[in-house]
Amino acid sequence: MIIFFKKHILKNIALMLQEARIMHKFMLLLVKLGNTRTKWTIDEISQLKSHMKHLALCVTVIIMFVLPFGLLLLPLYIELLDR
Repeated sequence: MIIFFKKHILKNIALMLQEARIMHKFMLLLVKLGNTRTKWTIDEISQLKSHMKHLALCVTVIIMFVLPFGLLLLPLYIELLDR
């Protein structure tokens, strides 16, 4: 079982690092207002909106599998998303 997880982690390490970089940029933008007392620019606001959309998608996927019997509901999710 450990070998299975290790193999998949090594296979997807680039994706995980990319996600970590995205979240790091998001966190830096998020705390900018509190740390520097400068307002966000229009470009930064659009970046924050983009990060929030990305985060909402990730959280939805995680919740889908954390729910009790979430994997058993996977065919239902596929049917709903296929439309």
